[in-house]
Amino acid sequence: MTDDKKKMLVAERVVILQAFSEYYLTKTQGKTFGEAFPDEKDEYAVLNKKQIELLHQFLKDEYSEYGLDLEKILAEKGEVFNGTDLTPFESKELVRLADEAIALSAVIIKRKERLYKK
Repeated sequence: MTDDKKKMLVAERVVILQAFSEYYLTKTQGKTFGEAFPDEKDEYAVLNKKQIELLHQFLKDEYSEYGLDLEKILAEKGEVFNGTDLTPFESKELVRLADEAIALSAVIIKRKERLYKK
């Protein structure tokens, strides 16, 4: 994989993570990121402190839906969310979810192209 492709993949992952944080806000507060945090700088493909906090809460709630306690899982791994940085476990899990979303989007696009060619 070329350096340009690697950079693009990283950017795509971050964009998906930003979408997860906004989805979480919309789901829990009915607001977009800009509405909820008008004074917070929001840059494309750059995670900010608030988005990191939201991603932690997003994972916590997702795990809770399956009867799992994210804080307990982190503690078992010797990790603690410090409020500003995702733990290695959280980062790995969010990258996995982002990669699944990217792969799913690619399948949808390819499927649409294939079906419209008929």
